Amino acid sequence: MLSSAFLAGGCAVVHAAPPLITDDAEVAEKDTFEIYAGYDYVATGGAITRQMPTIEFDYGIIDRVEVTLEVPYLSVEGGRGLGDLAVATKWVVLEETKTRPAIAVEGEWKLHNGSVVRGLGTGRFDYEFLIPVQKTWGWFTGMLNFGLDFIGDPRINGVTEHRNNVWFVGFAQRCKVNDKTRLLSEVYVQHAEEQGVRNQFAVNVGFEREITHHLALQMAIGKSLRESASGGPDLHVYVGLHGTFDAPWKRTKKDGK
Repeated sequence: MLSSAFLAGGCAVVHAAPPLITDDAEVAEKDTFEIYAGYDYVATGGAITRQMPTIEFDYGIIDRVEVTLEVPYLSVEGGRGLGDLAVATKWVVLEETKTRPAIAVEGEWKLHNGSVVRGLGTGRFDYEFLIPVQKTWGWFTGMLNFGLDFIGDPRINGVTEHRNNVWFVGFAQRCKVNDKTRLLSEVYVQHAEEQGVRNQFAVNVGFEREITHHLALQMAIGKSLRESASGGPDLHVYVGLHGTFDAPWKRTKKDGK
């Protein structure tokens, strides 16, 4: 979800569950849908990209495995429309225990359906692999990510432009304030895909507030930690909702018991 805004701006970001960039090692329960819908704003070097809305659908197909569809609607320097779609899957290889963290593996395939001319797409396929690690100690949860994005070389105006593959390392924390509120923060480093551009070194802080048992409000704000925001982003803001609901066939199974 967050990835598409950065991709349209020329910088790949690995897949993550909003509102942070760093992903967790959790998946949707079997036969359960999770939907993230929000507004995402990114300003980097004078260029502004907005996703309004940005939507992510997660579905638990079996225990410990989910599939994901990311659908961004972008506004980039006057161009508006559907951005590059992405499909992904995540598998929790090891569940968390008292002495061991949860470890997951994730793969994502970004399409190139968005218009390159209007600045809505990158004109290439990208393939991302991510390893999220997560451990909880009481009210504190720590999350660590190692990712690698294999970037395709886009063909623009008949010319093939080389892009670097992108590695990503992120550390995030989630602090439980009470039964309904969690504070969030992260620091991440990401390799630049274009030659001569500095790597991103940035921070985000935010929160998640439960509105009902199946709906939560999410928000995060962040920026580059480098002097003069070198490498970007100058500013990154996300505001959205996270909803969960059972698939109709899951409710049917429950009623049949």
